[in-house]
Amino acid sequence: LSIFKGKNKLANYFTTATLLYLKYLITFAVCVFLMEYLKCAFGRLRPHFLAVCQPDWSRMDCSNKESIPVSETFCMNPDTRRIRTARTSFPSGHTAAAFHIWIFLALYLTRVARHTGISSLYHTRNVVMAIFTVWTAFTAITRVTDYWHYPSDVLGGVVLAMVCVLPVFGNLWRTSEDVYGPRNLEKQRPHFE
Repeated sequence: LSIFKGKNKLANYFTTATLLYLKYLITFAVCVFLMEYLKCAFGRLRPHFLAVCQPDWSRMDCSNKESIPVSETFCMNPDTRRIRTARTSFPSGHTAAAFHIWIFLALYLTRVARHTGISSLYHTRNVVMAIFTVWTAFTAITRVTDYWHYPSDVLGGVVLAMVCVLPVFGNLWRTSEDVYGPRNLEKQRPHFE
C-alpha cells in the first residue's frame, strides 16, 4: 500500500490496526443490520412461541390443517414486546455475532502468526482459537437447547456471519508483509530536489 511508504514501522502498525478495527466494526454493524432485516422479513416463530403467546384456543379455527394463522388477536399475553420477539427466530443473532468474531479471529491470528514468523504466536493462536471455538459452539448449541431457535436458524446465523466477514477480510492481508514482515530500508531521498 502506498500509505505505508516513508513511515516507520510503529506508525504502520498503528495505522493498520486502526483501519482493521474500523473495518471490523463496520462489518459487524452490517451483519447486525442484515440480521435485523432478515428477522423482520421472515418473521419465523420461535420454538417457544405458544408458551409466550398463551393463545385463546376457543378463538382458533383449526379446521384448515394446512396453515393456522397466528396473530396477536389470539394471544392472551399482554406483553406485546415478548410476543414480537417470539416472532423473530431466523436467523440467530447470537450465533451470527459469535461466528463473526470467530471467523475474524481465525483469519487475523493465522495471518499474523504466518507473517511474523514467531513460533510462539502459532501456539498462542491455537490456544486462543480453541477457547473461542468452544465458546462459539456453546453459543450455537444453547440457542437450540434453550428453545430460542431451530437448528436452521443457527445455520442461517453462521451463513450470515460468513457472508459479512469473508468478502472483507478473506484476502485483506495480502499486503500485511508491509506491516508485520521484515522491513527493507531504502536510502532516504532529500525533501528538496
